[in-house]
Amino acid sequence: EITSPLGPPSGSSSPVPSGSPSPGCPYKLIFGLNGPVSDKIKQLYTIPSIRFLAVAWGDIQPTQASSYDFSKADSEVNEAIANGQIPAVKFCDGDCFPNWARQMDKDIDRSYCCSTDYVCRVLKEDSVTAEAFKEVVKAMVLRYKDKITYWDYGIEPNCRGYNPSLYTQWLKFFAEAARSADPKAIIIGGHISGANNDYLRAMYANGAGPYFDRLSIDPYGQP
Repeated sequence: EITSPLGPPSGSSSPVPSGSPSPGCPYKLIFGLNGPVSDKIKQLYTIPSIRFLAVAWGDIQPTQASSYDFSKADSEVNEAIANGQIPAVKFCDGDCFPNWARQMDKDIDRSYCCSTDYVCRVLKEDSVTAEAFKEVVKAMVLRYKDKITYWDYGIEPNCRGYNPSLYTQWLKFFAEAARSADPKAIIIGGHISGANNDYLRAMYANGAGPYFDRLSIDPYGQP
């Protein structure tokens, strides 16, 4: 059932659901925001909304020798909480990765790039990068485990150069690192562009199932 957060129109009654929910879809949709709370949003939302914070590895560790700097993320997490929102993290990809950890554009499988712009970039496929990735995820989850439950990996991997096998590999690294830091962490996987069933099926075929608890979709495009 989806009803307006403003309530029914003047002079009408609240809608009454007809029948029972479909037994084939027992899950709930959760809608969140990518930005801060405005006065208009405060009028619309009667319950706290989720605020998805795009946290960039490049901000936390711009060089391989850098110590971690969570100051930008700290500010955004605290702002969300102060505004009555539930903070959640999108550990983002593409231009969010530090240069030292990312592949050169020429080495990327561009069949999974939705555009020719700079955002189609993926991580280096070597053990040093993988271990650095796991360590920064652990540090992030440990830092915010008392404030954040939802951890979302990637942004539209099917448009950023990740074939389903490669995305599944990094999702596994992300989930294992996050759960080792907080066994109660809820891992959000996919974050796929549109209702791309073929990509999702291929994720499962590559063993992604155990490594995410929720599925994230940016619901635009066809179908």
